[in-house]
Amino acid sequence: LVQRHLKSKELKKLYLARVKGKFPTKEAEFPITNVGCASLGWNDDILEISAPISVQREDSSQIDMLKRFVCPDGKPSISRFRALSYDSNSDLSIVAACPISGRGHQLRLHLQLLGFPIHNDVEYGGRMDGEKKKQLLTTSIDAILSAASLAEENSNCLRDDSVVSSEESANAIKLCCSCSDGRVGVESSYKDFQLLGAGQAIDLHSAKYCIDSANEHKPIFVTELPKWAASSEAGLNWLN
Repeated sequence: LVQRHLKSKELKKLYLARVKGKFPTKEAEFPITNVGCASLGWNDDILEISAPISVQREDSSQIDMLKRFVCPDGKPSISRFRALSYDSNSDLSIVAACPISGRGHQLRLHLQLLGFPIHNDVEYGGRMDGEKKKQLLTTSIDAILSAASLAEENSNCLRDDSVVSSEESANAIKLCCSCSDGRVGVESSYKDFQLLGAGQAIDLHSAKYCIDSANEHKPIFVTELPKWAASSEAGLNWLN
């Protein structure tokens, strides 16, 4: 059912995000109409941003990956945000977010552009608790080094003699920074967000799906809220 409505573009999605800083609740708190090539507008307490998103391939050392960014010739992308709460002790806000278009990483990019990056989202300007980040990075690097060591020790088992000679296999291992340069090689070959992987757990949660039919939003799927968003259940009533 969800897939069918996604294809027909009748489905609206509501997300909850925990972001750095005090997110504005009205235009007077954020009287900016544009940020670079992005345009902003207010409707009561709802902030709308229109910021085109483009994608290009980026060669990150040994890894070919996609990089998304806001630029004038990107694809049209619109998001709406509404502040729900703010915790002055942590300087974090919980925000309801509704992507009007469906570009990859759209909400993450738009919140970063507004100056309120998602907590734990190190790829788009967010911050992660220092000790937690250090622990996750260490675990990931250790796993890569262990795999590299295993590959080196068992190179004869891992190669096909009819395709790769022992000399070619040894040379390939020498060229691999992760295999030959130890921890320094791994750190230079990967970005933090790549090493963090699933452990990154950014504070962005898909909370509710609604069918948008005849100006009536009918919820068809509501998810259980994470602990950091437990007090924001009332915000699920908004979907615009």
